[in-house]
Amino acid sequence: MKRLARFAILFLILLSFLATDASAANKKSLLKGVGKKKTKTPSMSLLLREDLKAEFKKAFSAYLQENMDDFMAFFDDSFYLNGRFGKRGKVTPKYLQPKIARDFKQNDMKKVPISDVFDMASPSMTFVLSEEQICETIPVWNFSISAKEIRPLMKKGDYLVIANTLPAAMDHVPLPMTVYVVFRKIEGEFYITAIYM
Repeated sequence: MKRLARFAILFLILLSFLATDASAANKKSLLKGVGKKKTKTPSMSLLLREDLKAEFKKAFSAYLQENMDDFMAFFDDSFYLNGRFGKRGKVTPKYLQPKIARDFKQNDMKKVPISDVFDMASPSMTFVLSEEQICETIPVWNFSISAKEIRPLMKKGDYLVIANTLPAAMDHVPLPMTVYVVFRKIEGEFYITAIYM
């Protein structure tokens, strides 16, 4: 009788142990995927927008070739200007044209290919951000112009091209270390609506 009682006690202890183990396993299973969610970061899938990079390349190829008409054709009738031209705010192509003409007069840029000025193939040197991405929290923003400064200049559907000037080109072209250009599609064509150069 004592043996039977001992056996029953051992059996209950074993059952308790198994139940506890199973409970822990169930808890782990139930807790999978539960917890503090990661902070949403913006999708950077538009960094390789080749069409926008191509528009930037065409515009600045015209600039480097000192082709005034082709370069000015990329600008909207009224656009935001910031940089080394003495005015910050909305201007017209008529205002910018003599400033660009001075660049052409003071620098012999026709001998400088765009590949020596911008690395269009490198996603870390030339890339694109959408208006949506600018409005979200960019994980890393280590540029001379703040995201807060650019955001008000952009509308839904706009794109910002950020292009870093190659160091070796700085002695040959009157461009800053980084050029920022906002493109907007108007009647099926991309036009520059803001530029920092």
